[in-house]
Amino acid sequence: MWNAHETALLCQLLDSGGLSPLWAEVILLIFHTVTDIIRPDVKNDSDDMDIRQRNDFPLGAFLECCCFSPTYTCPYYARTILMWSWCKTCQEVTSMVPISLETWSLSLAKYLELQFYGGSFNRRGMQGCTHSLHHDHFQYFG
Repeated sequence: MWNAHETALLCQLLDSGGLSPLWAEVILLIFHTVTDIIRPDVKNDSDDMDIRQRNDFPLGAFLECCCFSPTYTCPYYARTILMWSWCKTCQEVTSMVPISLETWSLSLAKYLELQFYGGSFNRRGMQGCTHSLHHDHFQYFG
């Protein structure tokens, strides 16, 4: 079910014929937050993000603010965000590595755009796996 904000955005897109340059780099982000495991209280939220502009923020900031609990940290890694991936085609798993400053600083909207359209990128350091990083790999953060 679409909320009023999402419906208005869709109507704007359709009214503009979908060809407006203003819509060229906008991603509608819809995410759900569960606040309690015992009694799930699901919060739906949505926002439109202009890549590198309004409402866009770094991938690392999104993960820290919206995905991880500030009350639980891994004692060994302190406040480090780890990342790894698994290739669904050849079943290879990468090592867990701390995200770099460059990855932390990557625009969230740009990261999502690459997930949808970045088909020609492959994993570095995986000798046997030549599959698409964005289409064949599940990427994990912890």
